[in-house]
Order: sequence, then structure tokens, then C-alpha cells
Amino acid sequence: MAAKREDVISSLEASESMVALAKDHLVQPWPTAGEIGAEARGGIVSGDGIYVIDGEGRKLIDGPAGMWCVNAGHRRKELADVLYQQAMDLSYNSPWYTMNEPSVTLSARLAGHAPGDLNHVFYTTGGSSAVETALRFMQFANNVKGRPEKKLIVSRQGGYHGSTYLSASLNGRPRDHDWMDSASEQVVKLTCPNPFRRPEGMSEAEFCDVLVEEFRGASRRGVRTASVHSLPSR
Repeated sequence: MAAKREDVISSLEASESMVALAKDHLVQPWPTAGEIGAEARGGIVSGDGIYVIDGEGRKLIDGPAGMWCVNAGHRRKELADVLYQQAMDLSYNSPWYTMNEPSVTLSARLAGHAPGDLNHVFYTTGGSSAVETALRFMQFANNVKGRPEKKLIVSRQGGYHGSTYLSASLNGRPRDHDWMDSASEQVVKLTCPNPFRRPEGMSEAEFCDVLVEEFRGASRRGVRTASVHSLPSR
């Protein structure tokens, strides 16, 4: 059914109002410096399955799944019902002193899928905090075991690992370090493994051998690494 003219006008007016409010009050992530606090991006008003609807009524495929947070799709009633029921039963409990049944049940389920002796789960709020927590666990373990020199971290140029302080220190993108401070003294950066950027005339197999030898060379030079972080590079 075609949208009524009045509905279209109302939707456009609401969209224009949202744009004005965004420019006045909303700071967007990763803005251009000259547009900080004065920028409005395309508005999304609803979603259904793999699709989202923007402020102009266009139906778009949500390619990155809401930054990978909606991989099951939008408007999933079974998920909404579970969220509602949990919120009505218990919205939050302090993990310092107590626990709850859903977290225990999920931990056992995750452990059942994990390989080897990976039987315990520590929850965080997202990817950046997960990497940050892993790094802090590593630092703590080596400090209490009397190995303060075994805390270097190996990562590669071009990689992305998060936006918290330590996780961002592993990132290999220039703007993460030209514009921001980081714990660079704790990180050893190796060559970006993107085969597209390999030296001219070098095969992918030869490039792979160079990367492996570079890592071995760092070890031979006495770089006592505590952890290695690797993600696909763009």
C-alpha cells in the first residue's frame, strides 16, 4: 500500500527535526575534526530481519549487522520476549557479591563448545573490553609470578583490536597513534600481513615465509612476549 502524503510529510518533518537535534547535541564516533558536535548522519528508524528502514523510508540491508551486534537479525520476537522476561525477573545483580542463573547456565554452555581445558568464562561488555581484560590478566599473572619482564605484546601493523587504552595500543593504524597516546612501549609491532601490500615481485608464499621469519627473529632477539594478538588487516 502506498504511503499517504500526510505520513510522508510527517516522516520528513521528524527526520529534519532529528537532524537538527543531532547537530546541536550528538557527538558521533570517528567524526571529521571540523564536524565534531555539528554533524548529522543518516537516521535509522526501524529494523526487520536483515533490513533497516532509514528516515526517508528506504529499506536497506544491514550489512554489518548493527556493528556485529545483531547477527540474529532485527525484530526477533523470541529474543525480545526473553529480554522482557529477564528484565521483569532481574535487571542486574552485582557480580562482586552475587551471581545469577542465566550467567551460570550460559558459562556451562560456552565451556561445552570450547576446546581442550578452556572451561571457565569471564564476561565483558564488548570486544574492546574483552581484549583489555585479557591483557590485564596477562599482566597480573606475570607480575605475581615474578616475571615483570614477560609482558610484551606482539601485534601487527594494520590490525585493529579495540578502543580502550591497552587494546588501542595494539592497533596498527597510523591515526590511532598519530592522534592518540598509547602504551607503545609494551607492544612490538610486526609487518602488516595483508598480501595485497607485499613487496612487488614477491609471491604470497614467500611473503608468508618472511612474516614467519620476522616473528621468529623477534623471539631470537630476546623479545619475551606474553601474548600475541592477531586480527585480519584491511
